[in-house]
Amino acid sequence: LEADFLKGQKVVLLTVRPFSEKRGSLRDIINRTPPTRTFAEKYNTENSGKALPMKYIKQFGRQILEALDFLQIHGYPYPHLHCGNVIVDGGLCHLTDYEKILLGQKAHYEEFTRNQTPLKDFACVLFEMTCGYEPSRKDIKHVPEGCNPEVAEIIHSIYFAEPPATLDDIIAHPFFDVKPRDLTETSGDETDITPAYLEVLQIASGKKEIKLGNKKKKKPPAPESKSSNISLEKKPIESAQEQPILSPPPKLPPPSIGSPVGSLPKNQSSDRSSLLADIRKDRKSGLKKVEVNDRSAPKI
Repeated sequence: LEADFLKGQKVVLLTVRPFSEKRGSLRDIINRTPPTRTFAEKYNTENSGKALPMKYIKQFGRQILEALDFLQIHGYPYPHLHCGNVIVDGGLCHLTDYEKILLGQKAHYEEFTRNQTPLKDFACVLFEMTCGYEPSRKDIKHVPEGCNPEVAEIIHSIYFAEPPATLDDIIAHPFFDVKPRDLTETSGDETDITPAYLEVLQIASGKKEIKLGNKKKKKPPAPESKSSNISLEKKPIESAQEQPILSPPPKLPPPSIGSPVGSLPKNQSSDRSSLLADIRKDRKSGLKKVEVNDRSAPKI
């Protein structure tokens, strides 16, 4: 069987459960047929069912309500409730086909109303136990006169009351004020559904999207073109504001008119004359003569 919510994967699910050869399903009991017969033999139009005694309707109804409450507490969706999925063994009701939610299979009453809930599915089961046949939309809207008034009132409160009755309201209804068989205060305490399993159930029921992973895939770097390499080698052009302003070189004073070409300015010539005067004074003060060994003359 292919699961629609697991894209690209095929899942095969094999369910093994004990088979009740004596009583079969709740629908088998209503139709008073052995469970070993074929579907066509058991549920043909000629073999119409009969309503169950009121004590069985109350007992079976309370057991089914307690099972729905258990699944609701643990967050397990169960849209496949109908009389054919309730197996009766030793006076106890067992819900089956709860694994179909993992396969994304269509629910039995999916198109019965726009917003079909497990509690509305239970109303159909309650109708079938009371009237002896599976209801249609018209039967739910206009309950037959032969139906038990309390049952008709419960069905109306589930489908048409504003606000509609909740699961707790129906469990607390006086009609189901019976003690469920073999049910104690500690029943179901050993059941522990892990958060990871609940997440799979939420994905299967369409209440949560599939997460492929938290890590984002890195995009491969774009191939560098020749123009990009050239642009990287070029230095950025500085704007006019960022370029340093260089001061122009100082201008030399123009030569004075009448002075010979190559002569020094007046201030430089006065410095030269003062320097020569200092040298003369040092000579007069008795500077020692320095003997110079001139070897520049050629030797023959």
